[in-house]
Amino acid sequence: MSKLSREQLCSCIRSVLDISKATTSGFLDLVTIQIALRKHDPHKFTRYAGAPESFIRVCILGDEKHCDEAALLKVPFVNLKQLQLLQDNKTLVRRLAHRYDAFLASKEILEVLPVLFGPAFDKAGKCPTLLTHEESMEEKINELKETIKIRLDKLSCFTMIVGHAEMGVDELADNIIEEMDLLTAILKRSWNNVHDLTIKSSSGIEFELH
Repeated sequence: MSKLSREQLCSCIRSVLDISKATTSGFLDLVTIQIALRKHDPHKFTRYAGAPESFIRVCILGDEKHCDEAALLKVPFVNLKQLQLLQDNKTLVRRLAHRYDAFLASKEILEVLPVLFGPAFDKAGKCPTLLTHEESMEEKINELKETIKIRLDKLSCFTMIVGHAEMGVDELADNIIEEMDLLTAILKRSWNNVHDLTIKSSSGIEFELH
């Protein structure tokens, strides 16, 4: 991670964790980095393996059988009735789409999503993947976690989860270094394509890293 000093990185992480501890939000704060790219084609999809799988959030949009299976696996799920209750609330739909990194959906759910929510999931870059009853839900989730797809929007900006607020400074620093090494390795001009890099927790403010 040649463009950032370990000292600066750890200092920013400490600030993020201090703010998170002072904020009583009632849930586990995720730590993310926000990356803005320059001189990079925003219409391309970039694919790479190696993201910290534990922090990739997958949600099941399922029929009764898939929801029961998700409950056994302790995986977040939303059933058809719950989705129908969100139909007239665009704010809650957007929150659902942005809350998770990927969605798996039963066939019957996938068929009604456009009717219920229009292009909301597509606009968020979170188009659900079909989950059939012939497939192993656990294997399908692991497949999503092993290789995540990052869609660069018109501003070429995106967010990556690197851990949570109960992790140590060094562990978070190692995750950030690993993620940026992977990303810059696939960018045509490496760090020269990185315009801006910040870090924050779910409930905190941003700190500039680059």
